[in-house]
Amino acid sequence: MFRIAVTIYAALGFLACSSATSPHKVTVTLSGAPYGLAVSPSGVVYVTLARTGMIARADLPATSFSPVAVVGSVPTAVTFNASGTRAYVTNQFSRTVSVLDPASNTVLHVIPVTGDPFGVRVAPGDSVLWVTTNADSVYALRLGTDSVVAVFPTGSASNGVVLADTFAYVSTLSSGTVIEINTRSYKVSRVFNVGGTPQELVLSPDGAVLYIANESGAVQFWDLATGTSAGLVVLPGGGGFGLARNPANGRLYVSTSYFGRAVHEIDPVTRAIVRTIATDGSPRRIAFDATGSLALVTNESGWIDVIR
Repeated sequence: MFRIAVTIYAALGFLACSSATSPHKVTVTLSGAPYGLAVSPSGVVYVTLARTGMIARADLPATSFSPVAVVGSVPTAVTFNASGTRAYVTNQFSRTVSVLDPASNTVLHVIPVTGDPFGVRVAPGDSVLWVTTNADSVYALRLGTDSVVAVFPTGSASNGVVLADTFAYVSTLSSGTVIEINTRSYKVSRVFNVGGTPQELVLSPDGAVLYIANESGAVQFWDLATGTSAGLVVLPGGGGFGLARNPANGRLYVSTSYFGRAVHEIDPVTRAIVRTIATDGSPRRIAFDATGSLALVTNESGWIDVIR
């Protein structure tokens, strides 16, 4: 069983939804253990509901969510293609990826995957889908045919995946590594021993620095030119799971799950935490709207935090 799937069930039902608000945060109730989320270019927000096996939807700037489609067992991550015409959802215990049409909120078909699929990203060009699993492998799948382009051993369950023009970066959990894969040759080029429990990944705009949310209690900065550490920011209370970059100002938002029960805003230039937003519950994935004016944070305990 995938380690993070255990976390999903352990967190369910621990806290009731808070209705508290602040000048920076509004809490929107959403039952079903919200876990993954993504925002399309047109402002469609899809949220995976791990407990009910459904996808919920909102259309920005509105932030009211309604379940719209049944996908599979324990849906965990979701992503859109570049145009927003397709969405892809990993279903851990169904061992499938659901392909959705956001125009009608219908499941067009499912792609079977070996192991429990977790993270998912569409490569630039929208022709290849990357899927991380607990089967000690990450898969590159050809969209259109659903065929396997390549399989890469990871040594342990993998979570985060981020894509550049010619490289993919994948985090492992118990191995404490990030694997660099050349997406032209489909070969592993380097393995970074980052330590701890690396989770979600983000690239700097120039592709020079890899930001790593580490559940051991930090956001790490990794210099991709040298393949070495470029420092870190320690997270009060520990944790380090979800990670996203604000497109407006470049700041990083990191969730701390049930460790710190908060979201920290980090300035990557000064390497300082400039704001901490208490969330309670178990904050997970983070996504921004196109303008960077608001961040959406899923919380397994039954709500979405909208942070401005």
